[in-house]
Amino acid sequence: MGVAVKEHLPRYDTSHTLTLVDEAMSLVETSCRGHFDEFIATRAGSLARLGTVTHALNRLFESVGFHIARASYAREVQRAQGDRRGEWRSVATLRAMLTTPDDFDDVYRSLFDDLSRSTFDWFVRIRTAAALIGQGALSLYPSPGVSDESSRKAHDLPRRRREGYLVGGIVVESDLGAILDCFVREQYRLEGRVEVQPGDVVLDLGAYKGESAVWLARQVGPSGLVLAFEPNPAARAFLARNVARAANVGIGQIQILAVAVGKSPRRANFISTAESCSRLDAGGDTTVDVTTLDDVVSERRLTTVDFIKMDIEGGEVDALKGARQTIIQHAPRLAISVYHLARDLPDIVAFIRELQPDYRLFLSHKSPGLCETMLFASVEDGCRP
Repeated sequence: MGVAVKEHLPRYDTSHTLTLVDEAMSLVETSCRGHFDEFIATRAGSLARLGTVTHALNRLFESVGFHIARASYAREVQRAQGDRRGEWRSVATLRAMLTTPDDFDDVYRSLFDDLSRSTFDWFVRIRTAAALIGQGALSLYPSPGVSDESSRKAHDLPRRRREGYLVGGIVVESDLGAILDCFVREQYRLEGRVEVQPGDVVLDLGAYKGESAVWLARQVGPSGLVLAFEPNPAARAFLARNVARAANVGIGQIQILAVAVGKSPRRANFISTAESCSRLDAGGDTTVDVTTLDDVVSERRLTTVDFIKMDIEGGEVDALKGARQTIIQHAPRLAISVYHLARDLPDIVAFIRELQPDYRLFLSHKSPGLCETMLFASVEDGCRP
């Protein structure tokens, strides 16, 4: 019996991924133990003071027909929903790492430079810790983007205007977070490694309200082209307004495609009410047309595809399967989200390596939170360790 149990113990001595998981679990355990006594000692007093303040404010606002607890309850519900989504992703990822650590170890070995491997270590640790304690894991493992040298560079910070936010001389009507990700953090750019170049033909999968399409079009310049894919009608209305507003500021041409992208052409269910998290899903509230990148490239007779950006809420693997010939023939530079689903990181890396063994792979995370981990790929000679 003892031998059988030993054979099924995790291989912390040979797996880099499992070693990181074990380290993160140990740190979480130590941190929780240290805070427990303090929590017990202060909780009763804090709750009593909070109750007194809330009661007084309630009496004041009830005189005009408003109860403050309603607003606080709504905020707590919103916060809890956001935490649960991050925790769900982290729990699923932790389970995948424990079940198939070799697949994640392969990712680590495939990464081209030390910075990418350091980002991988952070990714494993933060997902482990977040699976156990939620968003509080960021206090144990702060995002590498917070201290990233690029985040300290001077940028044109967005300024509020009536139509949207003014950034880089262009007014963009979108969510502030999405604008910060594109224009300030430049999450779809890996400086000196994988970047959009003037004159490029770019495929923007998951254009949302247009912040990424406008940013990409600014990089490619007047001689470049951006094909912006956005199946959500509500988001596409913003996208169209932003494209029209930016048309005369010397950026590249933006063409909007009102379709989703997948592994085969079809009609499919789509969740259209989740804002930036809208996606293809069997339980969707509407249906949309789905195409493949290979078909788009063929139908539009594109002679080159230089850069592909994918941020499509877990649909990245299927989209890559529908771009097989495009990647083999053109070897475009890639910027792909790898955090939506538990196995996105190993599955996307494995598929890209199968299609283009010469790709050099990089991992980056510029957001201050759990989201927006990006995989970059390029075969260009300009990449050096």
